[in-house]
Amino acid sequence: MIKILIALALLIPALSFGQSTSLGLRAGGTSGLSYNYFDQDGYGIELILGSKDGGMRFTGLIKNYKPVLTDRVANLFVYTGLGAHSGFISYKVHEYEKIGDLYFFEKYRITKPVVGGDFALGAEYRFESIPVSMSFDYKPYFEFFGKRTFRVDLWDFAFSIRYVFNNLKS
Repeated sequence: MIKILIALALLIPALSFGQSTSLGLRAGGTSGLSYNYFDQDGYGIELILGSKDGGMRFTGLIKNYKPVLTDRVANLFVYTGLGAHSGFISYKVHEYEKIGDLYFFEKYRITKPVVGGDFALGAEYRFESIPVSMSFDYKPYFEFFGKRTFRVDLWDFAFSIRYVFNNLKS
């Protein structure tokens, strides 16, 4: 999967005009690799290959960027986005059984699939002098299956730093 993301990050800039791509790291509730693709019209796609809850998730978001404070700060954007994720989680289970006067303890790991929906709200700054962008986002999500049948996580905040392959001018 990492090789695919790197290949996409290298191929898309060569084939596209008027778009910008970036690849970097996301640190937070869901941490991992972040690939971002956006165009001059303010729309973008973010793909995240991240780890959470002892497992892995692949998340895809469609985002809408809006410039803010254009009279004071260039290249500052806020964005909202919707998307979905799928993957798996892994967790430990501790059980014990009493037979007569003896207790038997057992510890093992369970892996289960997860599928869910995501929302994103964040701010991104794209540097003009160096090919780097930084963002801070809030990405609550809901998911099915996993440890429980239905789960909502409202506390997925993250900071991302990405290398920009071809920076768009505002």
